[in-house]
Amino acid sequence: MSRAALPQDYILNAGTLVDDFETIGDWSAPGSYNSIEANTEQFVEGTQSMKSIALTPGGEPYGEGLIRLRINYEPVEDFSVQGSGFHLWFYLHTAVATLKEYIITFSTEAGVSYYSRAVAGTLIVQGWNHIFFNKAIFTPTGAPSWSSILRIDISFEAENGEMLVVSVDDLRMSTERIPKVLITFDDG
Repeated sequence: MSRAALPQDYILNAGTLVDDFETIGDWSAPGSYNSIEANTEQFVEGTQSMKSIALTPGGEPYGEGLIRLRINYEPVEDFSVQGSGFHLWFYLHTAVATLKEYIITFSTEAGVSYYSRAVAGTLIVQGWNHIFFNKAIFTPTGAPSWSSILRIDISFEAENGEMLVVSVDDLRMSTERIPKVLITFDDG
């Protein structure tokens, strides 16, 4: 098999694109905790990502140092048949110590029925981070259904006293990767 015929970047199937963040007007920042703007300097897919800046440092009361991003679907989206999970790239512009946690929520009925997953901000680097959320690890509240998703919320929370700046790009379902192995021999 020629090198050109091999999968590139160890990706066998790129999966289904949920959002490439080329049209940031589809997204909102509920609660006025953060700003949203196009980022044409750091991006994974297309020509831009969506950059968000927390308007206050992290701390109390709720909402301080919080970045909230939301997209609403009309009609609802069906994510039930499309693989095992979601991939998202995000770029941390600020120091690693600024990120406390990130949360992704898929709602079928706003505030009543949803799937949610919160992850501590450990194992994150300044720059690009690729995260995968398996559907099986989401916590259901109420009676949500992957077949009738009304909206997606992506949140990032800053540590106390820290400012947070994040860009997000390339939200996908079910990317299939192939394993990569490097084998070396020491004849010495």
